[in-house]
Amino acid sequence: MRLQNHRLSALTLLATGEFTARSQEDGQQPKNINDRRLLVESTGVKMNDAVLQVLLILAFLAIGLISVTFPIYAISVNFLPQQKWENEKERKKRMEELKAKISELTVQLGGQDSDTETKMREQLDKYEAEKKGTELRYQYLTARGAVGIPVVLLVLSLLFAVFGIYGFYIDSQGAISLGVLSALFSAVALYRLYKTISAVEYGALRPERTVEFVVGFGEKYEKRISIELRKTTSAKLVVKPESEIENLFIQVDFPAELELGRKTNDPSITITEYEDVTVYGYTEVYIPKESGIGFSFSMTPKKKGEYTAKVSVCAKRIYEYHENLTIEVV
Repeated sequence: MRLQNHRLSALTLLATGEFTARSQEDGQQPKNINDRRLLVESTGVKMNDAVLQVLLILAFLAIGLISVTFPIYAISVNFLPQQKWENEKERKKRMEELKAKISELTVQLGGQDSDTETKMREQLDKYEAEKKGTELRYQYLTARGAVGIPVVLLVLSLLFAVFGIYGFYIDSQGAISLGVLSALFSAVALYRLYKTISAVEYGALRPERTVEFVVGFGEKYEKRISIELRKTTSAKLVVKPESEIENLFIQVDFPAELELGRKTNDPSITITEYEDVTVYGYTEVYIPKESGIGFSFSMTPKKKGEYTAKVSVCAKRIYEYHENLTIEVV
């Protein structure tokens, strides 16, 4: 019975094709019911063929995307440690800023409970949004984000496409529904792969890392020191990085009024004098994590006042760090 139906369908398709070709050659429209039926069947066959082609394309697309997922992860995993470390540091920094902001609002708006609560809630919502954004950025580089979720979505897309092809000759409408689901899962997987590639690009274009330094005078890292007028005083500037760094360079701009010493026996130190500042430069090849390093200098100020020493720290593959220290002459 099934063989007879297939033969009948083939004969119908052949007759329809001959009729369509003949009608196109004659430039005539079908004039009777049978001719119109043949034309409708011809159009339906073409539509069914198009649905089958789309299902095949979706299946091959899912297979192709699965094959490129693993190479993408092999690239993205190289940027994962750096991005995770940077995002964690950014999260801690934002938390400190949030705490300071909430404390400020509490003091300023202590008597206005509703306004205080509203502004605090806005700050918390803003922080949560930023936290979510920074966490998602590096999560797209993990095995779960770059491989696990996209592959699961693509396998589902492939299964829906295969089931659609299998059930095409049984229920064409059901095959169309399965094709829509397959396309939907492929679209979501493509979006995930796009976010992974975007995270890789972000890491590639931002090779530097942010390193925090503890900068100050002496072993206690004081931000402010006092010295006596017209008395030669020795001090030491110390810098301690939170992680190991290479090719360190420290530059300190001292106001000329401090009358710094102009000579040094340390080859790592360079001294350059200008009209309004005296610039000290210090270089070091390598500094271990949490290790303080710096240089000593002497001052003989001839004018009272508060002076700012501008410190700039540079190293290999990190952002430049700046901090101001205060020297008071009494």
